[in-house]
Amino acid sequence: MNPNKKVLLPDMQAGCSLASSSTGEDVRMLKEKYPGVPVVSYVNTSADVKAETDICCTSANAVKIVNTQPEITIKEIPREDVNDYWGYKVKERGNLFSILSAWTDKIILTSKKGKVFTTYNIEKFAKPHDSMLLVFGTTNKGIHEILGENIKKIQNSRIYNFFPNQSTQTVRLEEAILGILSIINSYNYNKL
Repeated sequence: MNPNKKVLLPDMQAGCSLASSSTGEDVRMLKEKYPGVPVVSYVNTSADVKAETDICCTSANAVKIVNTQPEITIKEIPREDVNDYWGYKVKERGNLFSILSAWTDKIILTSKKGKVFTTYNIEKFAKPHDSMLLVFGTTNKGIHEILGENIKKIQNSRIYNFFPNQSTQTVRLEEAILGILSIINSYNYNKL
């Protein structure tokens, strides 16, 4: 910990959807249903979930850990067996290209296929008080898949990858939203 660093918390009651999605009791019930299967939990889970798990890790190193532990096999647990699934069902509404074409201010399309985001990029593209539209993909499709060839026709836009070294196929939508807003707000806060 560094006492000289500022930590900005927009909401002291903010939580993590993953941490609140399961309890230690949920894990105990799954262990009863699947006896002998070691439990690997995500670092953002609650303390009572961690108390019931064999290994706690980040998503970036979960596969490495499982591969180095020959006694651990991966058993996919059906979504129905998890009381509160923490993902979202995202639906596309309207025609995204029409919405983006009508937007007159700056647009940032978020994609793992985009240019790695740096403060230099944002300084060249937008000022701290500029209006900006942030566009995210869905849980099933990225921005390139949604827009297709139309992605090249969008005016006043940039495509950025805010998480270039992600070790997962996708970043969960709520993590992407909070992470990207934090990055942009941090930049804006330091420029004001």
